[in-house]
Amino acid sequence: MLLQVQGRPDGFLEGIHPLMKLLVSTILFLFSLSTTRVIPLGIFLFFLLAFLLLCGLGKAVLRVLPWALLIGSGVLAATYLLGGRPELAWGSALRIVFLFVTFLLFGATTRPITLMRSLNQLKIPPELGIGLLIVTRFLPVLYREMEKIILSFNLRAGHRRKSWSLMYRGLLIPFIFRLFTLSDSITLALQMRAFESRPPLSSYQKVSVTLLDWVFLGGSLAVAGVIVWRF
Repeated sequence: MLLQVQGRPDGFLEGIHPLMKLLVSTILFLFSLSTTRVIPLGIFLFFLLAFLLLCGLGKAVLRVLPWALLIGSGVLAATYLLGGRPELAWGSALRIVFLFVTFLLFGATTRPITLMRSLNQLKIPPELGIGLLIVTRFLPVLYREMEKIILSFNLRAGHRRKSWSLMYRGLLIPFIFRLFTLSDSITLALQMRAFESRPPLSSYQKVSVTLLDWVFLGGSLAVAGVIVWRF
């Protein structure tokens, strides 16, 4: 029986079941790995980016896309230098961009509490749920911390900020220190809440799969199939 959940966000992607979005993101990324043709990859990436923009994720796309293009360009150049075929090089670069964009489909539109509720209702071990939650939320936190470190470094270093030794002491060491600090904080928070000895969890709200979720899954598969068939 399909049940509409109270408290779901008004946005389209925010209202899709978290595990359904995770499934679609995984399928789309596997699709990018399964084909060696550049044209279907490029067309599907264009439609995926347009879909995210229509869903109001323009700011998230603008934050992630430069990094995806930077890493993808590095992969493209490395493949060319190693003597790879042009089609192989472009395909590898597009897959890097696919990885970032498909992560946005899930990570930028899923509330942590909704994800944990859906995992608890499926009786998934809490260790796996917490691990998945940390993976999806830890990287954005690290990104914000790196932005703070870079801003602080630019303010303190001034005209000397292009010195490699100063960059090592002012950027890399604080980032590694902050990385270990955040990891220790997460571990301490779990231990203080007696995570390992908790009883079976219950959910205040039910997060059920609705007809809209199945339409989202079917539409994604249909678009991928049409692109592969036509191109």
